[in-house]
Amino acid sequence: MIQIEYIIAIAIYSVIMILIGFYGAKITKDLKDYFVAGGKLSGIIAGFSLIFTSVSASAIVGSFGTAYATGLGSVMCVTAAFGIGGPIAFYILGRPLKRLSSKLGALTIPELLGKRYYSDKIQYLAAIFVIVFMLPLLVAQFKGAGVLFEKMLGIPYIWGLVLFGAIVVIYTSVGGFFSVAYTDFVQGLIVIIAILMVLPAAIAASGGWTETMTKWNEAMPGGTGVFGYFGPALGLSLFFSLLFGNFGAPHNLIRFYSVRKGEIGKMLAIWAIVQILLIYLYLAAPSAKVLLPGIKDPDMVLPSLVMRVLPTALAAFFMIGILAAIMSTADSILLVHSSAFMADFFKKIKPEVPEKTTLKISRILSFAIGIIALIISITPPDIITFLMAWSFGLFAVTFSTTLIAGFYWKRATKEGAFSALIGGAVAVLIWGYLKQPFGIMATFVGIIVAAILLVVVSLLTPKPPENVVKTFFGK
Repeated sequence: MIQIEYIIAIAIYSVIMILIGFYGAKITKDLKDYFVAGGKLSGIIAGFSLIFTSVSASAIVGSFGTAYATGLGSVMCVTAAFGIGGPIAFYILGRPLKRLSSKLGALTIPELLGKRYYSDKIQYLAAIFVIVFMLPLLVAQFKGAGVLFEKMLGIPYIWGLVLFGAIVVIYTSVGGFFSVAYTDFVQGLIVIIAILMVLPAAIAASGGWTETMTKWNEAMPGGTGVFGYFGPALGLSLFFSLLFGNFGAPHNLIRFYSVRKGEIGKMLAIWAIVQILLIYLYLAAPSAKVLLPGIKDPDMVLPSLVMRVLPTALAAFFMIGILAAIMSTADSILLVHSSAFMADFFKKIKPEVPEKTTLKISRILSFAIGIIALIISITPPDIITFLMAWSFGLFAVTFSTTLIAGFYWKRATKEGAFSALIGGAVAVLIWGYLKQPFGIMATFVGIIVAAILLVVVSLLTPKPPENVVKTFFGK
């Protein structure tokens, strides 16, 4: 039985998102506007867009369920990785990405890699990685939204999928990065308000903090340590894998292209605030364990808790917050996916096509990719499901190593970068296929392999051209 509060909340939210999309279309004049907002977003807007592109439903619903099932220590491995890795990534990659993308006119991460490693083949390979591995991530967001509608609103999965897909595809394809950034800002505000509501209500319902934690410790024997039930091997490898993920996800890194010069510090402030809020949210997991013991599906823990402790109207608002988290990730992935086709292939092959024409084609392309993802999401094939699990890790491995080396090691060569891209990706897929022996994350193994290959092969091959070194390391 669908409650009227949910219908009203979704209707209002959908209209706002689409209106923002058409506003974005009005102020988008060229490809740079469409793919990176012309490089002129404020630090606040860009910061919201960055953090809420990272904070998908997995960071809210999934991590909360993980805390419920395996202990707070388990999820703190994840939170600490992003909390520590984010500022490091801002310092190491943020300013070079902004400076060099502006200097070279680059619109994508693969394009910048191609210029640093003086090779169109590197750009094409990196773009292929984006196209192949971004699609499963996009499908995962669509699938998550469909399941959310099905389980929480009682409507068929396909209806929820189509509704979600229609909203995201319309505002993203029409308005490009401006729409994505401004909707991310609105969605982020919704998520923040939603998060703030849960903990006080949950603690009050479970009998207060002291009683809740006493019952939590009784219910989680052996799971209240530093790593929860994960254990040191999995916990530490997960921490380092996700830490490096801050340096590799192209849909996150592109935010540094979009922000105005000198405003990266504001982005960092937004990032830090939201990471603290996530820890605040996870502290409600013990209350969920007390109030709702025995939930088998971790993804149902937070929604079930919300419906238990909040009035219907506020629960509906929180559900919109979860939907907003999914949508803020999906729109960014969709745009980065289309930019790989357009900027890294079409513009390279057909540079003579007028800007207005390429802008129209970009909108059509974004729309088409969204429809394809929607169709695949109806029944994702096994290969898509497998790649969903490892896409983020693959980006963490391949792009983090090549970007860090490219910006801070003059000796890094195109051969070294090529070997790191291929070798790191293969290592992740093989280790993942082997079910992660010894409890060590596949991403962690891939990072080690990619780094070794990049260094060894670079040292065995000719130095980069002097003009490349001067462009990337000169003042």
